[in-house]
Amino acid sequence: MQYASYDGTLIWKITNFHEKMMDAQSERQTSIYSPPFYSSFTGYKMRARLYLNGDGNARRTHMSLFFVLMRGPNDAILKFPFNYKVTFCLYDQTPQQQHIIDSFRPDIKSNSFQRPRSEMNIASGIPKFFPLTMIQQEGNPYVREDTMFIKVMVDFDDMPRTLLPYALSLNPGLPIHIQQLMIKQETERRAQQQSQQTPTSLGNRPTTLAMPPNNEILRCELANYYQSKQHRDSIINVIRKMKLQLRNTQMTSNQMDTASLRTTTITDDSVAVNQLKELHKTINTLSNSTGTLSEDVKF
Repeated sequence: MQYASYDGTLIWKITNFHEKMMDAQSERQTSIYSPPFYSSFTGYKMRARLYLNGDGNARRTHMSLFFVLMRGPNDAILKFPFNYKVTFCLYDQTPQQQHIIDSFRPDIKSNSFQRPRSEMNIASGIPKFFPLTMIQQEGNPYVREDTMFIKVMVDFDDMPRTLLPYALSLNPGLPIHIQQLMIKQETERRAQQQSQQTPTSLGNRPTTLAMPPNNEILRCELANYYQSKQHRDSIINVIRKMKLQLRNTQMTSNQMDTASLRTTTITDDSVAVNQLKELHKTINTLSNSTGTLSEDVKF
């Protein structure tokens, strides 16, 4: 015999599992009910309903698990519709504790969550709670010694979903007020940890520093430019301008003799060639010193 709980939680021990599963498969008894439990000594009366072989569209594919609101002795002073999140947990009975956890929020427009006028309201919950293929595996961790444990928890504090695995991993043998204290402490710890990781002031905000340009990229860009048509055209234009300047010089030097003019022309051509060599030397020096220029910039 299971005693009634008055803290909004129920640990439902289902014995003779395989017999009950065969009854569900043969449709002798498609569903079973948990013992009633209460949200408090003066609170809501509730129970769970389990279809071991599934219900509706989940028939023969999933176990279906539902929440049932029952008519209680204090309903006249309770608030309806019932509007609290319900969490189901199928216990993994091994140390791995890979529990199956799922939750749902009531549809307050549904008759399932209005004040009960009969013994029980229509069940509502999660039709595809757990795949039958997993429960039928030999040695699965959810059925041990022909027994399965399901926890039903009414969440009055709207516990974050990320905290549910922690709350359901606590030792069920601990008094409920100790479990609630541990959940509160864990919630505060996580909030503090998150506040330390989240920037709260300008001094804590991450800053982005300008990084010096990549030297190899600059060298490649310069090399590509020196080999480009644009660069060749600019060099040709320089040579043309220099030749035009030499020609103008020849035309205005009427007093120079032919030998002198030839000498001047050769000399000017030599100067032009030397200037071009200096230009290329400057370009090469600029390309090779790009890295040095970048390194000289301090951030």
